[in-house]
Amino acid sequence: MSEFQKSIGLKVWMLRKGIKPNEIKEALGLSSTVPITRFVNGDLVSRPIAAYLVGRGCPKELVSPKTGRISA
Repeated sequence: MSEFQKSIGLKVWMLRKGIKPNEIKEALGLSSTVPITRFVNGDLVSRPIAAYLVGRGCPKELVSPKTGRISA
């Protein structure tokens, strides 16, 4: 599965679980949702965002909390 497909898979998973970028922003104390959007699009590495998503039940096939990025 390509990074693009995993990015789409992550977006679908978030929609199905009702997880919105604003929720992640508030949980992590961020001032903007831009880092979350960049992470989901595969443009940003963030262990805190990855850990939050895995903690909410995101499959590790989509997100790696070790590397802080969408799994390759």
